[in-house]
Amino acid sequence: MREYLRAAGAWLGAEMNRRRLLRLCLIAGMLAGMLAHGFMFANKIPNHDDLYYDVDITGVGVELGRFALTFFWKLFSNLSTPWLNGVLGVAFLSGAAALLADAFGLRRRWQALSLTLIVVAFPENISLFCFMYEAHVFALGVMLAALAAWLASRGRFGWLWAAVAVVLATGIYQVYLLLAAGLMVIAVLREVSVGGHAWKLTARCAAAALLGLMFYLLAARLALRLTGSALNQYQGIDKMGSLDVSAIPQKLAQAYGTVWNYFLADPPVYFTKLMRLAQGALFLGGAGAAVWIAARAFVRGKVLDGLLALGCVAVLPVLMAGIYFMGDDIIIHSLVLYPLVLALLAPALLAPALPKLLPHPALRRALAAALAAACAAYGLWGAVLSNQAYYKLYLAYTRGEHFANRLASRIEQMEGYTPGMTVALCGYVYGYIPDELIYYEPEETYRFTPMSGMNTELDYINYLSMPKLLTRMIGLPVEATASWHPRTEEEAAALAAMPCYPREGSVGLVGDVCVVKFGTLDP
Repeated sequence: MREYLRAAGAWLGAEMNRRRLLRLCLIAGMLAGMLAHGFMFANKIPNHDDLYYDVDITGVGVELGRFALTFFWKLFSNLSTPWLNGVLGVAFLSGAAALLADAFGLRRRWQALSLTLIVVAFPENISLFCFMYEAHVFALGVMLAALAAWLASRGRFGWLWAAVAVVLATGIYQVYLLLAAGLMVIAVLREVSVGGHAWKLTARCAAAALLGLMFYLLAARLALRLTGSALNQYQGIDKMGSLDVSAIPQKLAQAYGTVWNYFLADPPVYFTKLMRLAQGALFLGGAGAAVWIAARAFVRGKVLDGLLALGCVAVLPVLMAGIYFMGDDIIIHSLVLYPLVLALLAPALLAPALPKLLPHPALRRALAAALAAACAAYGLWGAVLSNQAYYKLYLAYTRGEHFANRLASRIEQMEGYTPGMTVALCGYVYGYIPDELIYYEPEETYRFTPMSGMNTELDYINYLSMPKLLTRMIGLPVEATASWHPRTEEEAAALAAMPCYPREGSVGLVGDVCVVKFGTLDP
């Protein structure tokens, strides 16, 4: 047994060149990704956005400032191919892990494996892979953010290429600007720890991030003009580029509070006890290493480096939850909190500083073993969590599909039904539950709501999804719409007299239109 353990330890501790590092990250990432997310790839579990946008992302691309998302989405495919999108997504996440390992000098196998597990199995990827029509492009955004950190310190003009990567990453999803900037902040911390040119790297990283942001805003405006589009009002995106200075204290408090609650005070309900222990250890380990780096700089008499390290410690939580500055709302879906992965990556990314921080070999080996164990526990339980979440969401979708089949049957049995007629869906169930519609315990899927962007089968009964669910998924030969309104006083009176679904009389003809009345809310 000792021989096997000794051989395993030697294999995990062996150093790799860049080619072997990439190969290891890709192989380990694909295996971990299939374990964590393979259920999603093989079982189409569309949420309402997936049903609505899977063949045309008009309204959620250029109109949301995501011009690169539109370009790459059309470049790969404008078809809904969840298995291919899933494989591409995991490949891009694995590539991100390889870029980070190379950028931060993580050449030992245990370091690369730990990093890959966190990147690929981070729970927010459940939300990412719920949007299967664009999941692969979101993962590409993560890789571009990692590429920006990789480029920032390379060559005389590396920071310019890093700015290009920032533009593309931000053009896919605005939150990836924060991910790229956060990775650069950790790179600065590492440079302080090894006694390098930290201020020079800081200037390069700041220039890359700020220049990337500036060119992103210009490119977004140009894309709007070329396409004849305008920023929509979703989550305040139409105010992109402006900042209410008076709201900064509140937004800072929200960011710090979110990071503290997520990792320590109030972890999400879907985390197991082991995951909470692992992520708490990683969070505290990364924070402790950053503070220790600052303290050692002060002890060595490098006051400016110490102040720089403390500044990095202060700004990192803002970048982790800085979506508050981007006009989005984390209540909608937790994909916007993907930069929280920075707190879990920090210990592994700062690992090259171990010889400086802990000169005794035995202490370094013990700390390395503890770090690898925490990453493995978190990553493996993240994989289990992913499959549980997808399975629960699959059950929710299956129930929603059964509901749509029952509705389609009632429409077909309605007196006066003819194929091709217009079916108007009035009122929608989104944050509103009509009487007699609940027939199971919604808590089964509410547990995973923060990661999924969808709630239960009721989430399909809204104006975005139900028309597509009836026609595209169920195959009812009608023209379904959620924008119909009564044209005459007689039609308005007939609609008002109808009861809400599923009561008798909630499906019937109003004029020449088949009306299904879900509720009294207007979509």
